[in-house]
Amino acid sequence: MRYYSIVGEKDETRMTQSTDRMTRCECHEVPFSKVIEVADATGIEDFGTLCALSRCGQTCTACHCDLKRTLAEHAAEVRAEALLVVR
Repeated sequence: MRYYSIVGEKDETRMTQSTDRMTRCECHEVPFSKVIEVADATGIEDFGTLCALSRCGQTCTACHCDLKRTLAEHAAEVRAEALLVVR
């Protein structure tokens, strides 16, 4: 669930988003870590296929944005670790 607040700064009002993010598919009770395990174990990168295999995000899709962000962050970490190993 995302929460927003109004912040006034130097006579400028703007929306700020809290850092709260979903960490699991609430509909199927699948943690995003399970989707990462599936991705790591299979090498699959296609979002739809990962969702189908893990059952994550198959009902209301509210978790899709946060799941995509989590998968992208994980992929970046894996690439960074691979670069460290190569050096």
